[in-house]
Amino acid sequence: MQGDGRADAVTGIAAANRGLDRAGLAVTTTGLEERLCSAEAGWLDLHVSEVAACDLLMVAARAEALAFEAKGVRLTLGPGASARTVVVDPDRMQEVLVNLLGNALRHTPAGGQVQLSARSSAGGVAITVRDSGDGIAAEHLPRVFERFYRVDDGRSRGVGGSGIGLAIARVLTEGHGGHIRAESAGAGKGASFVVTLPARGPDPKGR
Repeated sequence: MQGDGRADAVTGIAAANRGLDRAGLAVTTTGLEERLCSAEAGWLDLHVSEVAACDLLMVAARAEALAFEAKGVRLTLGPGASARTVVVDPDRMQEVLVNLLGNALRHTPAGGQVQLSARSSAGGVAITVRDSGDGIAAEHLPRVFERFYRVDDGRSRGVGGSGIGLAIARVLTEGHGGHIRAESAGAGKGASFVVTLPARGPDPKGR
Protein backbone atom coordinates (compact mmCIF):
# COMPACT_ATOMS: atom_id res chain seq x y z
CA MET A 1 0.00 0.00 0.00
CA GLN A 2 1.31 3.43 -0.89
CA GLY A 3 0.37 6.81 0.54
CA ASP A 4 1.31 10.47 0.42
CA GLY A 5 3.14 12.47 3.06
CA ARG A 6 -0.06 13.25 4.94
CA ALA A 7 -0.94 9.57 5.23
CA ASP A 8 2.60 8.67 6.32
CA ALA A 9 2.50 11.29 9.07
CA VAL A 10 -0.81 10.00 10.36
CA THR A 11 0.53 6.45 10.25
CA GLY A 12 3.40 7.43 12.50
CA ILE A 13 1.12 9.04 15.05
CA ALA A 14 -1.30 6.11 15.11
CA ALA A 15 1.50 3.56 15.41
CA ALA A 16 3.15 5.51 18.22
CA ASN A 17 -0.10 5.74 20.16
CA ARG A 18 -0.71 2.02 19.66
CA GLY A 19 2.77 1.11 20.81
CA LEU A 20 2.53 3.19 23.96
CA ASP A 21 -0.85 1.72 24.82
CA ARG A 22 0.25 -1.87 24.37
CA ALA A 23 3.48 -1.40 26.31
CA GLY A 24 1.64 0.17 29.21
CA LEU A 25 3.86 3.27 28.94
CA ALA A 26 2.58 6.82 29.34
CA VAL A 27 -0.93 6.00 28.11
CA THR A 28 -2.39 4.76 31.39
CA THR A 29 -6.01 3.96 32.04
CA THR A 30 -6.19 7.07 34.21
CA GLY A 31 -4.81 9.20 31.40
CA LEU A 32 -7.25 7.73 28.91
CA GLU A 33 -10.14 8.33 31.28
CA GLU A 34 -9.10 11.96 31.71
CA ARG A 35 -9.05 12.36 27.93
CA LEU A 36 -12.48 10.77 27.70
CA CYS A 37 -13.89 13.13 30.32
CA SER A 38 -12.48 16.12 28.45
CA ALA A 39 -13.93 14.90 25.17
CA GLU A 40 -17.33 14.24 26.73
CA ALA A 41 -17.31 17.80 28.06
CA GLY A 42 -16.88 19.04 24.50
CA TRP A 43 -13.20 19.96 24.80
CA LEU A 44 -12.16 18.54 21.47
CA ASP A 45 -9.50 20.42 19.54
CA LEU A 46 -10.10 19.19 16.00
CA HIS A 47 -7.83 20.11 13.10
CA VAL A 48 -9.93 19.06 10.15
CA SER A 49 -9.08 18.60 6.49
CA GLU A 50 -10.66 16.88 3.52
CA VAL A 51 -9.55 13.23 3.43
CA ALA A 52 -10.41 10.40 1.06
CA ALA A 53 -12.19 7.56 2.82
CA CYS A 54 -9.85 5.04 1.24
CA ASP A 55 -6.85 6.84 2.77
CA LEU A 56 -8.36 6.52 6.25
CA LEU A 57 -8.73 2.76 5.75
CA MET A 58 -5.25 2.31 4.35
CA VAL A 59 -3.50 4.20 7.14
CA ALA A 60 -5.41 2.38 9.90
CA ALA A 61 -4.66 -1.00 8.32
CA ARG A 62 -0.97 -0.16 8.09
CA ALA A 63 -0.85 0.85 11.74
CA GLU A 64 -2.28 -2.48 12.90
CA ALA A 65 -0.82 -4.87 10.32
CA LEU A 66 2.01 -6.25 12.47
CA ALA A 67 -0.27 -6.92 15.45
CA PHE A 68 -2.69 -8.87 13.27
CA GLU A 69 0.14 -10.84 11.69
CA ALA A 70 1.57 -11.70 15.11
CA LYS A 71 -1.74 -13.14 16.32
CA GLY A 72 -2.51 -14.96 13.08
CA VAL A 73 -5.67 -13.01 12.33
CA ARG A 74 -6.21 -11.94 8.73
CA LEU A 75 -6.85 -8.22 8.20
CA THR A 76 -8.37 -7.31 4.84
CA LEU A 77 -9.38 -4.05 3.20
CA GLY A 78 -12.81 -4.13 1.60
CA PRO A 79 -14.29 -1.46 -0.65
CA GLY A 80 -12.96 1.97 0.26
CA ALA A 81 -15.67 4.32 -1.02
CA SER A 82 -12.84 5.86 -3.02
CA ALA A 83 -15.08 8.40 -4.72
CA ARG A 84 -16.03 10.01 -1.40
CA THR A 85 -14.15 12.35 0.88
CA VAL A 86 -14.91 13.38 4.43
CA VAL A 87 -13.86 16.40 6.46
CA VAL A 88 -12.23 15.05 9.62
CA ASP A 89 -9.27 15.46 11.92
CA PRO A 90 -7.08 12.67 10.47
CA ASP A 91 -5.29 11.97 13.76
CA ARG A 92 -8.50 11.71 15.77
CA MET A 93 -10.20 9.56 13.18
CA GLN A 94 -7.19 7.26 13.07
CA GLU A 95 -7.55 6.93 16.84
CA VAL A 96 -11.15 5.82 16.33
CA LEU A 97 -10.25 3.22 13.69
CA VAL A 98 -7.19 1.91 15.54
CA ASN A 99 -9.33 1.48 18.68
CA LEU A 100 -11.93 -0.44 16.69
CA LEU A 101 -9.34 -2.63 14.97
CA GLY A 102 -7.62 -3.33 18.28
CA ASN A 103 -10.96 -4.29 19.82
CA ALA A 104 -11.70 -6.62 16.90
CA LEU A 105 -8.26 -8.21 17.19
CA ARG A 106 -8.66 -8.88 20.92
CA HIS A 107 -11.93 -10.69 20.32
CA THR A 108 -10.98 -12.68 17.23
CA PRO A 109 -9.03 -15.94 17.68
CA ALA A 110 -6.08 -16.99 15.55
CA GLY A 111 -7.28 -18.09 12.14
CA GLY A 112 -10.12 -15.58 12.15
CA GLN A 113 -10.45 -12.48 10.05
CA VAL A 114 -11.29 -8.81 10.32
CA GLN A 115 -12.36 -6.60 7.42
CA LEU A 116 -12.13 -2.82 7.25
CA SER A 117 -14.32 -1.25 4.59
CA ALA A 118 -16.24 1.90 3.67
CA ARG A 119 -19.30 2.71 1.62
CA SER A 120 -21.15 5.84 0.65
CA SER A 121 -24.12 6.65 2.84
CA ALA A 122 -26.69 9.42 2.75
CA GLY A 123 -24.64 12.60 2.97
CA GLY A 124 -21.40 10.93 3.94
CA VAL A 125 -19.43 7.74 4.43
CA ALA A 126 -19.98 4.66 6.61
CA ILE A 127 -16.80 2.86 7.74
CA THR A 128 -17.20 -0.70 9.03
CA VAL A 129 -14.90 -2.93 11.08
CA ARG A 130 -16.27 -6.47 10.83
CA ASP A 131 -14.79 -9.42 12.72
CA SER A 132 -15.40 -13.17 12.88
CA GLY A 133 -14.82 -13.34 16.62
CA ASP A 134 -16.72 -13.63 19.89
CA GLY A 135 -19.85 -11.78 18.89
CA ILE A 136 -22.11 -9.78 21.20
CA ALA A 137 -25.45 -10.80 22.68
CA ALA A 138 -28.33 -8.49 21.75
CA GLU A 139 -28.85 -7.15 25.26
CA HIS A 140 -25.30 -5.80 25.36
CA LEU A 141 -25.29 -3.97 22.02
CA PRO A 142 -26.77 -0.67 23.27
CA ARG A 143 -24.20 -0.45 26.07
CA VAL A 144 -20.87 -1.53 24.59
CA PHE A 145 -19.78 2.10 24.17
CA GLU A 146 -20.16 2.89 27.86
CA ARG A 147 -16.91 3.26 29.75
CA PHE A 148 -15.85 0.09 31.60
CA TYR A 149 -19.02 -1.75 30.54
CA ARG A 150 -18.35 -5.47 30.79
CA VAL A 151 -19.80 -8.01 28.39
CA ASP A 152 -19.67 -11.34 30.23
CA ASP A 153 -19.91 -13.67 27.24
CA GLY A 154 -16.63 -13.24 25.42
CA ARG A 155 -16.19 -9.53 24.95
CA SER A 156 -15.03 -8.87 28.49
CA ARG A 157 -12.14 -6.87 29.86
CA GLY A 158 -10.56 -10.17 30.77
CA VAL A 159 -9.08 -10.38 27.30
CA GLY A 160 -7.22 -7.11 27.74
CA GLY A 161 -7.71 -3.50 26.79
CA SER A 162 -8.26 -0.37 28.84
CA GLY A 163 -12.03 -0.75 29.06
CA ILE A 164 -12.66 2.68 27.56
CA GLY A 165 -11.41 2.34 23.98
CA LEU A 166 -14.93 2.01 22.57
CA ALA A 167 -16.13 4.94 24.68
CA ILE A 168 -13.35 7.09 23.26
CA ALA A 169 -14.25 5.96 19.74
CA ARG A 170 -17.87 6.99 20.37
CA VAL A 171 -17.02 10.44 21.72
CA LEU A 172 -14.53 11.22 18.95
CA THR A 173 -17.00 10.07 16.30
CA GLU A 174 -19.78 12.19 17.75
CA GLY A 175 -17.37 15.12 17.96
CA HIS A 176 -17.09 14.90 14.18
CA GLY A 177 -20.87 15.08 13.83
CA GLY A 178 -21.09 11.35 13.16
CA HIS A 179 -22.39 8.32 15.00
CA ILE A 180 -21.22 4.81 15.78
CA ARG A 181 -23.11 1.58 16.35
CA ALA A 182 -22.39 -2.07 17.06
CA GLU A 183 -24.06 -4.98 15.27
CA SER A 184 -23.91 -8.71 15.95
CA ALA A 185 -26.02 -11.79 15.30
CA GLY A 186 -25.15 -13.01 18.80
CA ALA A 187 -22.44 -14.60 20.91
CA GLY A 188 -19.93 -16.51 18.82
CA LYS A 189 -21.13 -14.97 15.55
CA GLY A 190 -18.77 -12.05 15.09
CA ALA A 191 -19.51 -8.35 15.29
CA SER A 192 -19.45 -5.19 13.21
CA PHE A 193 -18.77 -1.65 14.33
CA VAL A 194 -20.03 1.03 11.94
CA VAL A 195 -18.82 4.64 12.01
CA THR A 196 -20.95 7.01 9.94
CA LEU A 197 -19.41 10.39 9.11
CA PRO A 198 -21.04 13.36 7.38
CA ALA A 199 -19.23 14.59 4.28
CA ARG A 200 -19.49 18.19 5.47
CA GLY A 201 -17.43 17.62 8.62
CA PRO A 202 -18.01 18.58 12.26
CA ASP A 203 -19.83 21.69 13.41
CA PRO A 204 -17.09 24.33 13.85
CA LYS A 205 -18.85 25.48 17.03
CA GLY A 206 -18.31 22.06 18.61
CA ARG A 207 -20.55 19.20 19.62
